Amino acid sequence: MFFAMPVKRPTKANPEILLSDLKVFAKAIDSGSLATVAQVMRLSKTAVTRQIQRLEATLGHQLLHRGGGRFALTEEGREFLARIRGPLRALDEAVGELTETQSSLQGRLRITAPYTFGRVFIAPALASFMALHPAVTILLELSGRKVDMLADEADIAIRIGAPASEQLAARRLGAESVMLCAAPAYMAKHGPVTTVAELSAHALLDFRPETITGRFEIFDADGQKQRIELANIVLRSNPEVLVMAAIQGAGIAILPKHFALSALKDGSLLLVLPGCGLSTLDVHALYASGRRQASKIRAFLDHLVEHLQG
Repeated sequence: MFFAMPVKRPTKANPEILLSDLKVFAKAIDSGSLATVAQVMRLSKTAVTRQIQRLEATLGHQLLHRGGGRFALTEEGREFLARIRGPLRALDEAVGELTETQSSLQGRLRITAPYTFGRVFIAPALASFMALHPAVTILLELSGRKVDMLADEADIAIRIGAPASEQLAARRLGAESVMLCAAPAYMAKHGPVTTVAELSAHALLDFRPETITGRFEIFDADGQKQRIELANIVLRSNPEVLVMAAIQGAGIAILPKHFALSALKDGSLLLVLPGCGLSTLDVHALYASGRRQASKIRAFLDHLVEHLQG
C-alpha cells in the first residue's frame, strides 16, 4: 500500500536543483529499485532516498508514492520525468563527446546480438573497425540471452523487431524482409498454398522470437492485411537451422530474405504465396545513453551502418 509523503514547499532559502538529484531520480525509475540505482551509482540507499527527497522539497511536489519497499510515480512525477529525459540524455552525450574523442577511442566495447545476425552481419564488420581503432577491445556475445542494459551487462544490444524499452536509446540499423519458403518435395506432397488461410493447416517453421509468434500478418495479392493464428509451429530456431529443415521437407519456413536467397536461387526452396507480402522486421541497436563509452558506441554503429549499406 502506497502512502503520501509530506513535501515541504520551496522557499527563497531552498537551493537550486542539483543535476545529481535529477540523475538519481531518473535512474531510480529506469531501474525500478532504489537499491539497484544505489549499486549502479555507487551510493548508499539512504543517500539515494535523501537526494530524491531533496529534489521533491526543491520542486515543492511529491514525485513518488512510497510504501512497502516499493514506489510509483505520482502524476507530477510522471510529467516531470518526461520533460527531463531528453535534456539529461543530451547533456550526458555532450559530456561523453568531450571526454572521449573519436581519435582516442580505447577500452572495451561489449556487444550482444542474436547468433545468426551477429555471425552474418556483425562479424564481417569487426576487422575493418578494429583496424581503424586498434585500442578498442571488442567483446561480442552471440546468443538469444536478453541482457540487462540498465545494469551495465552490455554496451550495445542488437534486437530484431521493435525496441522493447523506452529507457534505452535505439538506433535503427535497417529492415529485413520476411518470406515464406518450402521445399519442392513438401509442396508436391501437400499441394500448393493458394490462400493465406491455408497456412494454418501446414507445419510451420518460425525464426521469430516466441513473444511475437502465435500470430501472422501478411498482405494478400490485393494489398489487404490478413491475420491468422499459427497453431502448428513445429520448430522455432535460428534461420540457418530452419533453412536446412525446410530443404528436408519439415514444413513451410518463415525466413528473413537474406537467409533464404541461396536456397531459392538453386531451387532447394520455393516461394510460398509469392504474390503476397510479409511485414518487414526492423533491426535496432539499443544502448544506454550518457555513458563514457558513448563515443565508442557511436563510432561502432556508424561503421556498422556503413558496412551494412555497402
